[in-house]
Amino acid sequence: MAEQANCVVYNVDYALAPEQPYPAGILDGLAVIADLKATYAQISVSGDSAGASIALAVSQLCRSMGICEIASHILFYPTVIQGSDYQGDLWNDRQIDVVASQRPALHRSYQLFEQLDEIMSDYYVNGQAVDFKAPLLSPLLADPHNFKKTTVLIGEFDPFRLQAEAFIRQVGSANQDARYIRYGGMSHAFLNFTGNVPAVQDALKMAAQSL
Repeated sequence: MAEQANCVVYNVDYALAPEQPYPAGILDGLAVIADLKATYAQISVSGDSAGASIALAVSQLCRSMGICEIASHILFYPTVIQGSDYQGDLWNDRQIDVVASQRPALHRSYQLFEQLDEIMSDYYVNGQAVDFKAPLLSPLLADPHNFKKTTVLIGEFDPFRLQAEAFIRQVGSANQDARYIRYGGMSHAFLNFTGNVPAVQDALKMAAQSL
């Protein structure tokens, strides 16, 4: 992506939970941007899955603390809400069109990710008494005006698709500069297939263009 966008990329080795729980990873990202803001006229943030959520939290803090305005947000299959209602619309796989014979497999995938989402949320805060509705933890509940020039790239059968679509609708309505790209047949973490799946190469190209 760095090669295609002709830009400088910093890959932040941020603190990982549960050993270093929330908000350690966010603060690491914030510290990097605070250190670089004098060097670059324009700074964007990007991330995949939970890393995308951290990028959105960093963006919010940069703006509210007056550090800088993030120029653009490149989000690969982001997780944008914690502690959500697993019986609600954001996890209702019946909303996803799929061949009837594959419906049970899709449903099982959603059930697995519901369990993983709950486990990972607990790991992320590691026993802290936090409000999962806080915008830094759940960017879906943040002021969408925070997120200028946002691109979401996600797979058709990603269990986080519905929450990502809700997020990009809010951001698009607020800023009129959102972009949503969905890849048919793909599920979560498709960047792991870089170099092997054409959809991944296209996603990197689209991300670079967004920068």
